[in-house]
Amino acid sequence: MKTSEFFLTRILIFKILRLTLSVFSLFFALTYISCSSDDDPEEAVRYKLIVNNTTSENVDLYLNSDLSTAGFVSEGTVVAGQQRIINNLIVGGNYTLRASLQGNSSDNFFDEQTFTNDSDADISIDITD
Repeated sequence: MKTSEFFLTRILIFKILRLTLSVFSLFFALTYISCSSDDDPEEAVRYKLIVNNTTSENVDLYLNSDLSTAGFVSEGTVVAGQQRIINNLIVGGNYTLRASLQGNSSDNFFDEQTFTNDSDADISIDITD
């Protein structure tokens, strides 16, 4: 009889452990699902900004967004008469683009344009003297 009690105890312990593991697995799965946010920037709808440099000078571009606290971030240089594409702008975000002569900072700009886009269609901006 002791042997059967031993096996019944083991079976009961196994069932309890299996139930506990199932409950914890369900808890962690639900926790993971609830932590995923609809506002995740990785899942946001994005578009491109096409910047046309219509000046006769090379221009450094700086971009600021209300979605970021980084301030004006360099987006590179656009050669005179050429265009530069800035990717991954988030639909609905407000952006400010500053253009300064090549080698100057974002504080020493000659053109500033603020824009937003409510669709995923790419937009174009001209940099002028």
